[in-house]
Amino acid sequence: MKFMKRFVSYKYFKKYNYVKVNFLDYLTYIVYEIYKIIKDCTYWSYMCIRYPFLYPRNRNTGLHYTNPELEAYLKQYEKIHTNQHYLDDVQDLAYFQKMYSNINYDKSTNIITFWDNKMSYFWHWFVKNIWYKKILQIVFGIPNTSIWEYWEGDCEGWKKSFGNDLLQELKTQLKKDNLLYKFRIIQIKEKFGVFNLYFENGSPEIRNIINKYTTISGNICKTCGKKAEVRSIGWISPYCKKCIGDKKYVEISK
Repeated sequence: MKFMKRFVSYKYFKKYNYVKVNFLDYLTYIVYEIYKIIKDCTYWSYMCIRYPFLYPRNRNTGLHYTNPELEAYLKQYEKIHTNQHYLDDVQDLAYFQKMYSNINYDKSTNIITFWDNKMSYFWHWFVKNIWYKKILQIVFGIPNTSIWEYWEGDCEGWKKSFGNDLLQELKTQLKKDNLLYKFRIIQIKEKFGVFNLYFENGSPEIRNIINKYTTISGNICKTCGKKAEVRSIGWISPYCKKCIGDKKYVEISK
């Protein structure tokens, strides 16, 4: 029970990164970070299976956004402890064979590739192995977030109020239109005090659904999700009187 209290209390452990800590503190932080990763991946995998259009993809290529990260990861580890040398004299090959137990010699280019030790050689082979790449493609394809998290602006109240209803209506209509796996969300943002969602490959019915929630959002507090009572001046946003804070506002006419 005492450990669980520490586990929760170190939720904000990152801010102590530059303070001397003991091993248990560090271990607690690592365990919590692993817990967060598993929790996020489990939740967003479920959401992206339930609503395929939430799976974060490149708007131009349609590829999952981590594909470039995967390629960079592979290139990085292919270079670990790997050395290359151009042989001016083929007779020098005997020297390298004596010094290093794992050598690849390319006769066409006269270049030898060698590794610092057997473990490095094994790791290089492991990274190059096609099954390893397949495993990584699966791992990197597991979403730890979704397009739903990339709203421009603090709009948690709208998510809480009508987010699930909006997603369900979109899915139902997309299935009718046979566009469930072609529909792409380009951007979600607050604009002029209301909810806006930009998309590709959608029908007029989809636009009608989004317009309906755009109208609804103007009367919902974007912070807590309760009925909006006021609208801020300057950066126009709907709030309840509790969430407006010290911002200047005008009353929303009933």
